[in-house]
Amino acid sequence: MNPLRICLFGGTFLPKIGGSELSLHHLAKGFQERGHSPIVLAPAVKGDLSRWHIDYPVHRYSRARPIFLVLEKLRSHFDILYVDGLYPGGYYAAKLRKFLHAPIVVSCPGGDIQTIPEIGHGKRLDPIIDQKVRWTVRHVDAMFAIVPSFRKKLESIGAPPEQVFDVPHGSDPDRFRDTQSIRSLFQVPEDHKILVLIGRNHEKKGYPDFLRAMTEIIQRYPKFRAIIVGKGTERLQPLADELGITEHVILSPPFTWDDYPRLLVESDIYITPSMGEGFSLALADAMTAGIPQVACDVEGCRDVVKHNETGFIVPKRDAAAMADAVVSLMENDELRRQFSDGSRKAAREFDWNVIVDRHLDIYERLISDYRKGK
Repeated sequence: MNPLRICLFGGTFLPKIGGSELSLHHLAKGFQERGHSPIVLAPAVKGDLSRWHIDYPVHRYSRARPIFLVLEKLRSHFDILYVDGLYPGGYYAAKLRKFLHAPIVVSCPGGDIQTIPEIGHGKRLDPIIDQKVRWTVRHVDAMFAIVPSFRKKLESIGAPPEQVFDVPHGSDPDRFRDTQSIRSLFQVPEDHKILVLIGRNHEKKGYPDFLRAMTEIIQRYPKFRAIIVGKGTERLQPLADELGITEHVILSPPFTWDDYPRLLVESDIYITPSMGEGFSLALADAMTAGIPQVACDVEGCRDVVKHNETGFIVPKRDAAAMADAVVSLMENDELRRQFSDGSRKAAREFDWNVIVDRHLDIYERLISDYRKGK
């Protein structure tokens, strides 16, 4: 493959940490390591990037400057444009398609395609944005569905099936080597199991449902601690007090990125009571670390967790079913070992080396077709 000039356009980037930001970083890093020339195009933000050892160029733009001016300026500097998100990034890029002289690939991270009407989640609940998203899927060269459920959604709103590719985000297995114990930090007794939940306290995360499930878990298997880590988790304290489970739950603010592996490798079960996800980085990381999972039967979760192989899928908002799954895992060491082995095996498909190569294979094909005028 000839060296490619690849522009990665995101609406957010490091030092903010999340699935989209980390995806752009790992892709750019992987492209550069393979001899290509990536450039990340992202909003200007404050913060220290030194921890990330970024060797590829990052072009920051002001949100006050129309993005089409930035793309127009860079258009002669890339062979392909990768955009994180159908709206607004993908929409703006598609509007400029005839001026960019390069194929456009759009990844669909979640909120741009997924809707959860009961909690008002999803950009497409706005009819105007929904119309723009539907237009966008018909005016880009390819779309990456980061979970299989999103392929169906893309096709349902008009995306040509042959232009939709199943390409997830990834996880970095090197992060889970040589980590130190975190049990002592939270003073969890050695004979207690550790249950972990990671993510900001948003309505779609379903944390109150899990807290209610804990009342039954405590009655059946009291030797455990549940650690919920994320922004705003302190707001769960009144409910924990009301349910009488305070001694069993630890509500923690976000960790530094480097400390999350310490939390996961020490855990016995990873739990996500979410009402919907995109590609859950925390779930993928749990699998990479070999941690069995209990997750709800919703988009994003059932796409990643393999029921009865890496963990259990349970009905959403069903506290009794979640309690049953968690207790059965805590009581059965052999089952946890089986799920742990299954998780590490399943997580190989999320290795960033695999994902980067998948991107490049598709890029080469798209560029070739574009230049042939297809």
